[in-house]
Amino acid sequence: NGWRMPRDVPVAATSANAHVSQGTARRAAAPTNAVPPANGSLRAESEAAPLLKSPFTRIAGSPAVRQLAVLPSKVQLLSEDTRGRVALWDIMRGRCVRHFPENTKYDEVLKDLSKMPHAHNASWFSASAQSGTIEITLDPSSAFNAESYASDLGLASDADDVRLNLGERLLRALFAKWRQSTTNAGNGVDGPSASAPPALSSLPELVFRPLEQTPVRISEDGHVVTRTVASRLSSIPPDVVPHWVAQAVMDGQYTSRESVKMSFYLQPHPKSGLPALPADSNKLSAAKVLKIAKVVQYVEDRLPNLHPLQVMCGSTPLPPTMTLSAVRAFVWKSSDEMVLFYARAPSPISNQ
Repeated sequence: NGWRMPRDVPVAATSANAHVSQGTARRAAAPTNAVPPANGSLRAESEAAPLLKSPFTRIAGSPAVRQLAVLPSKVQLLSEDTRGRVALWDIMRGRCVRHFPENTKYDEVLKDLSKMPHAHNASWFSASAQSGTIEITLDPSSAFNAESYASDLGLASDADDVRLNLGERLLRALFAKWRQSTTNAGNGVDGPSASAPPALSSLPELVFRPLEQTPVRISEDGHVVTRTVASRLSSIPPDVVPHWVAQAVMDGQYTSRESVKMSFYLQPHPKSGLPALPADSNKLSAAKVLKIAKVVQYVEDRLPNLHPLQVMCGSTPLPPTMTLSAVRAFVWKSSDEMVLFYARAPSPISNQ
């Protein structure tokens, strides 16, 4: 895999190992001193009899990725290679996290993983397999559009509600060696300071694949400026690193082109018979990654004698782990401001 970064435009990275094209040595070349046939005409090479009827040896390369799809969470993607093997990749770790059994149908797995997902994010990278490997490209216009809770990325943090910007954390992981060398040198790059702010350094770091195995490509206006591996970024000239990357990696400064928050209304379900929330409490603005469990808690705190409650979108009860963004994309399915309802949760079924 390789990661590509544009200077005033994109940054790119690939999350799979680089692959060698698969090939087979079929026959030896015909000798150059071959005697022409008696009739004086040379047969076309395609008609010449091979010296060996079967391959002397085979050089098997790794299978190439032939199709892929980014999942709604925007932190995983599904791929299928030329041997028909289906795999699940974690973008934030830069590695494959699951190989599906042989004969698994790619379309069926994709449909299953995309059905009513609990997480949904805005697009913040583009993915390609044109080279036969997975390439992830980050562009300044969209790289910082998505967030996730640290706990959802499997990262330990001091608080349960720590949110991480996916693009910023990924760049920080890729440019870790460059950041260290810049800090040790005691100079900034076009503005960023040599040491990160305390709030930034306290955020959990990604557990990324070895940087020695991670190709990185920096491009400008479609032209490659640098091609290396992430572990050697510390040796490139400081002015080669795009300014927007340097700001994010060194200072945690970035601009999200898309709001990471959304607003919605919260009302009692028409058939619930429950009281409405105060007028100043029924329209909320929250992070798109906020989970329904937090919305339920919000209502129960204001209607303490009525819990347990559940939150619904229309007539659909929502899972506690589903995010607001996922509800809007897969249940609400409208550009209008979203309306959620609360109602009494059904009583648990007794085993007695």
